Formats: sequence, C-alpha cells, structure tokens
Amino acid sequence: MKTSTHSSDIEQIRALLQEIEQPASQLRWARENPARAWKVASHTCVEHGVVTIDLHELGQNLTRRILNICEKAGSDLNSGAIRFVTGRGRHSVTGPVLRQVVGDALIAQCKRNGWSMHPEGGARFILIIDPDKAPASATGALTWPLLGGVAVFISLTLWLSLPLGIGLCFVGLLGWLASR
Repeated sequence: MKTSTHSSDIEQIRALLQEIEQPASQLRWARENPARAWKVASHTCVEHGVVTIDLHELGQNLTRRILNICEKAGSDLNSGAIRFVTGRGRHSVTGPVLRQVVGDALIAQCKRNGWSMHPEGGARFILIIDPDKAPASATGALTWPLLGGVAVFISLTLWLSLPLGIGLCFVGLLGWLASR
C-alpha cells in the first residue's frame, strides 16, 4: 500500500470525525479531567496499514455516531478496512459496553453493505470494506512466504519421524486454530 493512500484515508476520517470532539468534551469524565477528552488527533491513526479509531473516552451514543460516520465514508476509503479499538471494559461498571455496541453495529453494517468484520484480540474489531484493497494484516490472509514455511515445516517434521511428525503437525494445527 502506498503511504499516500493511508494519509488520504486518515485525513478524510479525521475531517469527518472532527464533529465528535465538542460533544466528547462535554462527557462527565472529560469535564472532570480535560486531558481525558476524546480528540481526533490523539484517537485516530494508521496502524499496520489500517485506519484505526480508538473509542476510549467515548460513551455509547458518540461511539454509534462514529460508526455511522464511518459507514457512510466506508466505500470512499482506499485502504479497504477500518480498525475500531473498544477496550476491554475494565473501567466500566457493567463490563465491556463499547465492545457490545461496536460488535452489534458492525454486524448490522456488514449485512447492509455486504462487508465483513472480525474481532482482533479482546478489544478491537476490523471492518473489511473491500478485501481486495485491505492489507493482509487486516484480512488475516496468509502470505506465500508463510504458507511456504509451513509446508517446509510439515515436510521436515514428517520426514524426521512419522509418529512424532504427525503429533507435532496436529499440535501446530491446534495452535493455529486457537489463534484465529
């Protein structure tokens, strides 16, 4: 991906999300500690080739507004994906509220637009708008060098000792499945 693609996407998202700063500054925790207020400059970036929006310091309503803005802008993005950071809900009395809000909203967006999404770890979601444009880091696609390395590993393991090789391949397969 070209750097200009990422910079144009992040500039576009930042311009669209500028309207969130003022209402975010009025949230209780932002009034109590202005340094905690959500700002476009500090809560948006490009991470591993994907526009990333950190939703920490926002409530449910502002998070939904951001998701709606991103849905409208989605097809105009050149990078093909957006990452949303929700957090694990450690500071919420009722648990991971934003995770549930974002997950539900993204599922609905995917149904409406023919997109796909997947969780990334316990605190992030990746929205895949165009899998052909999205980097492999977002889609989870395996690259040819990695696939080749796996094939060499399996071949060597089976060659060294068939019973041990089968066991190691099985353990490797389970590890890979657990990581998905």
